[in-house]
Amino acid sequence: MNKKAFIAYYKRTKTSKRSYLDKSGNFNGEGILNKQLATDPALVSLFPGVSSFFDITNPKGIQDLLDWANAHKTLFGVNSDGTPDICTVLRKYKEFLSTSSSSSTLASTEEAVTIELNSTPLNLILYGPPGTGKTYHTIDKALEILGYKGPDDRAEKLKAFKRYRDVEHRIVFTTFHQSMSYEDFVEGIKPVMTSASEESVGYRIEDGIFKKIALKAAKAKKTAADSGNINYVLIIDEINRGNIANIFGELITLIEDSKRAGEKEAISVKLPYSKETFSVPNNLYIIGTMNTADRSVEALDSALRRRFVFEEMMPCPDLLKDVKVKNLDISLKDLLETINGRIEVLKDREHQIGHSYFMGFVKGDACEIEAEKLLPVFKNNIIPLLQEYFYGDYEKILLVLGDGFIERKTASVKFAGNQSYDDVPDNVYSIMNVSETKAEDAIKKLMNK
Repeated sequence: MNKKAFIAYYKRTKTSKRSYLDKSGNFNGEGILNKQLATDPALVSLFPGVSSFFDITNPKGIQDLLDWANAHKTLFGVNSDGTPDICTVLRKYKEFLSTSSSSSTLASTEEAVTIELNSTPLNLILYGPPGTGKTYHTIDKALEILGYKGPDDRAEKLKAFKRYRDVEHRIVFTTFHQSMSYEDFVEGIKPVMTSASEESVGYRIEDGIFKKIALKAAKAKKTAADSGNINYVLIIDEINRGNIANIFGELITLIEDSKRAGEKEAISVKLPYSKETFSVPNNLYIIGTMNTADRSVEALDSALRRRFVFEEMMPCPDLLKDVKVKNLDISLKDLLETINGRIEVLKDREHQIGHSYFMGFVKGDACEIEAEKLLPVFKNNIIPLLQEYFYGDYEKILLVLGDGFIERKTASVKFAGNQSYDDVPDNVYSIMNVSETKAEDAIKKLMNK
C-alpha cells in the first residue's frame, strides 16, 4: 500500500475519456492541496496524521480532510471533461488505505481500488423506459450530492429529502410541461394587484424557479463556514416535455461546467428583465429525468444534449427474481423478461416495461404471491402502456400478452343496406374484463405454458 503502486495502477487503467493523472503523474488537484497544507500549518494541525495528500495515516484525519475539501471545492475545481474532483479522489484513496495491510501487491491493489472514480456530474439526465425508477433515483442522487450520511433506509432517506426540500430549501423539484416558459424558470414580468379592491393591476419582475435556487447556492458559497456541505440541487422531472430552448434561454451556456462562477472560463450575462448580472454557481447541481418512450425525446434540444451527462436506466428484472407466482413455475423476473423481449422485437428497447411496477411485491426475502394480485398491474399499468406503444394495434398487444388478456373474435358484421366491403379485417380484438380474467390461466398463456 504505497504511492508508487497506487500511481502505477491508475497509469495502467486510465482511458482516453478520463485522465486521472496530470503530466507529472500526480492526481489532478494534488499539488493544490499539498500547497495549501504546506503554507497553512494551522490547517495541518486540524487533521491528525495528515501532512500531504499521499501522507495520510490516521483514518480520522482522512475523514476530517475529506469534509474540509468538500466544503472548499472551489480551491480544486471540477474538470469540464468529467474527471473527478479532489474529494472523490481522496475518498477512494481513503478506501484504498483502509484495506488489509496484506494487500500490498499490485494485483491485490487492482482488487482493492475501484477503477471508476465517479463524481456526480453538475448536469445529469437519467433516461430510460417508464417504470425504471428514474424519479426514485433522483432522491438518492440528490442526497449523495448534499452529503447525506444517515441510514440506508428508504423511509429515512425520504425524511431527509423532505427536510432538505421543505425546511432547508436546498432541493427544488419541478416538472417541465408545454406551458413552462423562460419567465417561469428564470425571471419575468408578472401582474400584481395594487389595491385592496383588486381593481388596479400593476406589474413587477419576479425571479423564476432556477434563478431563486441559483441565488441561494451563490449566497451559500459566499457565507460558507470552513466545514459543511454547501451544494444545492434542482430536480427537473420530464425535462424533455418542455421547450428547452425557450425555457433555458441563455442558461444553456451558463450551466456548462467550465462556464460557471468560480471556474477559469466563467461567464455571466445581463438578464433581459431585471438587467442584473447573473451567473450560475458551481455548487448547483441539475438532475433531469427523461422518458425514452415519449416521442418528444426526438426533439430534445441538441445544445442540452451537449451540456448534460446522460445516464441510462433500463429495466432490472433481477430485482424481481425472488418473487414467485404461486402454483406456477415462474418468477416475476421471468414474466418481465418475457414481456420485454416481445416488446423489443415488435417495437424497440426504449419501449420496454420497467421493473418498478412490480416492486411492491418485493419483500426483501424470497416469497410467493397469488396470480390474482398481478391483475391490477396489468390493468392499470402494463395494458395502458401497450395501448400507447402500439397505437391501437391490438394484434401486437395480443402477441405480447396472449389471449388471456386480449380477446380475439372473428369479424362478423352486416353493413347498412347489406352493402359489401372488401377491406374487412379477419379478426377484431378487445381487452378482457379483469373481473372475468382467470389470472393463473392468463399468465400461463402469456408464458406459453
